[in-house]
Amino acid sequence: MDIRRHIMGLFGVAFLIGGVSLLLVKGASDSQWSMFASICIRVGLMLGAIWLAFPQLVGLMKRFPPWLMGAITVSGLVVAARPRMILYLGPVVAAIAFLQFVGWIFKPLPNPKAKRQTKTASKNDA
Repeated sequence: MDIRRHIMGLFGVAFLIGGVSLLLVKGASDSQWSMFASICIRVGLMLGAIWLAFPQLVGLMKRFPPWLMGAITVSGLVVAARPRMILYLGPVVAAIAFLQFVGWIFKPLPNPKAKRQTKTASKNDA
């Protein structure tokens, strides 16, 4: 098993416990503490979802560039903290992902003849 997956799960549980304990100790009367508790609960739920989907996410991360996955992760964390930000970040991330997909579609295919020539040339050199 991957240790990163277990760390995600532990942080998710820690955030959930922290958020619920803040609600129980401070109560919902104080708006600052209730906002902080709700942020902790949302982040904990999101980390729990990442923990469950970690093997599939690793496979997805191998297909896409790191900067795109970083943008999706950062925007996901911002939306977990402030849900109304999805109105702004959702279209931006969707447009970036769409442009990445279009770039992948129009990228020229590799030349199979060039690969065969390099393989035969390396066999002849040996």
